[in-house]
Amino acid sequence: IETEYYALLQVEPSASEAELKKAYRKLAMQCHPDRNPAPEMADRFKDISNAYRVLSVARTREVYDRFGKAGINNLAALGEHLTADQLLEAMYGPSGQHPHHGRGASNGSIKRSSGSITSILIVALADLYNGCSKEVNIVRYTGCTDCNGSGRIFSSADVKKKPCADCMGSGYISRLAHHHSQPQSRQQQMVKTQCTACNGYGSVSISSTCRKCSASGILPERRKLAVHVEKGMKSGNKITLRGEGDCTPDTVANGNGAGDAILVLRQKIESNAKFIRHGNDLYTTATISLAEAMFGFDRVLLTHMDGRGIRVKRMQQPQQQQKTLQPGEVLVIKGEGMPQYRRPFDKGDLYIRVNVELPSAEWL
Repeated sequence: IETEYYALLQVEPSASEAELKKAYRKLAMQCHPDRNPAPEMADRFKDISNAYRVLSVARTREVYDRFGKAGINNLAALGEHLTADQLLEAMYGPSGQHPHHGRGASNGSIKRSSGSITSILIVALADLYNGCSKEVNIVRYTGCTDCNGSGRIFSSADVKKKPCADCMGSGYISRLAHHHSQPQSRQQQMVKTQCTACNGYGSVSISSTCRKCSASGILPERRKLAVHVEKGMKSGNKITLRGEGDCTPDTVANGNGAGDAILVLRQKIESNAKFIRHGNDLYTTATISLAEAMFGFDRVLLTHMDGRGIRVKRMQQPQQQQKTLQPGEVLVIKGEGMPQYRRPFDKGDLYIRVNVELPSAEWL
């Protein structure tokens, strides 16, 4: 996510409108050229003002969150009336496939279908092992309250009317059609049908473009939701938040009501991961001394992801020949792997690859 504008205002990307306004006012007072004559303050004031101009409007803020500065620049070039999804299609084609981020980018790619929002939630392996609660920010669409989702502001129906342009005030549309009894015949007849623009009244209310939603009929709504990740979940598992998707006039008219917010889990790729998961088993490494490799040991060998110390006992038995642990050899600890999803007390195994630390040259 591009966060330059948030950094300029010294706020987090999840900041509320009130927090944005407070931060802007504070910085504007500090950096205004009339109060601070330093040469660099004029440019800083312009940057702060531009950042607030974008983030203070819900629609342009959503565009910035999804596409960064490129989205704002394209919005200005392609038309301020575009919604974020229309802008996405205009920028990247009908598939809406961003070359770097997929369809939008918040915590991952975002897709919309029949009112439902599907997004990627990236979690660490430790979160999948222990289970966790997270707060996620989503942007959903709701009907504009000023125009009731029509995109137009209508005057009083009793006072301001004008003839319907589609039917010229007659209330019906005339068109030529083939005779029903002879569909293959060239004979045609005039058929009158009710005008759909005015519903047969012959006049329509005078209206103007809704400024709040720029005639789109919908507005983005930022929501912060609590999500519980259960123990043992894995990449590809879905968390469905009922009724937290888009709630636009179209979805309501289709009888669907509000859609769902669907979060698809993706395990975070960690460059220095201590544990590696394969199914319900975990793989890790531990280092022991040469003496421990030869004569055995009984100690806490490593710390697990829940903070527990994993004690391993491998001692030489009197009068028994025991093989010396070799570098790269694997110890198996039963029941210390990943918990199974929805059966957290059933766990896989933990595989520990042993590294043997050799004495230094000075010791020899």
